[in-house]
Amino acid sequence: MARSAAEQLQKETGVPFSQKEENYTALIKAAAEKQGCVFFEDSGEGRDLETDTLYLEDVSGWLAPIGTPEKDAKKDENYRFAEWKKCENGEFVVEFKRYA
Repeated sequence: MARSAAEQLQKETGVPFSQKEENYTALIKAAAEKQGCVFFEDSGEGRDLETDTLYLEDVSGWLAPIGTPEKDAKKDENYRFAEWKKCENGEFVVEFKRYA
């Protein structure tokens, strides 16, 4: 029986694929909180990258002040793209960008 790509990746790195996704979600959440906001994800936008501990992908969604109910956050003016970037020191960070 062939292993799935996720099973093979877990065997090689020891980190389950689902945990890599959760780690990246936590990175997005922390970046939003630094701005006093919460991010409600809409969809994946590509530019995927897998590391030993993260599965990164640019995602789109709504960035709104902490405490804003999701239904109230979903306005055009709050729509952002959470884009990952690798810093010179090797760390990954998330930046929220708005495109017209």
